[in-house]
Amino acid sequence: MSKERFIAVAVLATLAAAAYAQGDVVQFLPGQIPWKDVPPAVAKNAKAAVLAGPLDKPVLYTQRVRLAPGGTIMPHTHPDTRYTTVLSGVLYVGVGDNFDPARATRYPAGSFVVMPAGTPHYVLAKKGAVVYQESGVGPTGASVVKK
Repeated sequence: MSKERFIAVAVLATLAAAAYAQGDVVQFLPGQIPWKDVPPAVAKNAKAAVLAGPLDKPVLYTQRVRLAPGGTIMPHTHPDTRYTTVLSGVLYVGVGDNFDPARATRYPAGSFVVMPAGTPHYVLAKKGAVVYQESGVGPTGASVVKK
């Protein structure tokens, strides 16, 4: 396992510790969301929180990601299809192996994006902060694209 994949899997495992078992009542008020830093090897100025899961089982999961202004998540893939809703701010999403903010598509709050499994992509917050929510069916993970 590559160092980047190991880091990404470790991040997801840490986030999954905050998730609840399938069948439990799950509820968070905004101030109760268990945000965790995403390591700098994967992202810059990013936090994530598992709201429902777990991420390592074949069940529906939901997580949130918060990018500070200028925050980035470098090109990566997921083994599952991700369903993303932009909750606040403007998210920029690019498809491909190379991080190129000029080629990323602008998605304002309320936008919805489906990223098929295995598709290399990257995300960023160009000016303001962004919060988006992702769901999928696990097990999931992230593999950083090597150059």
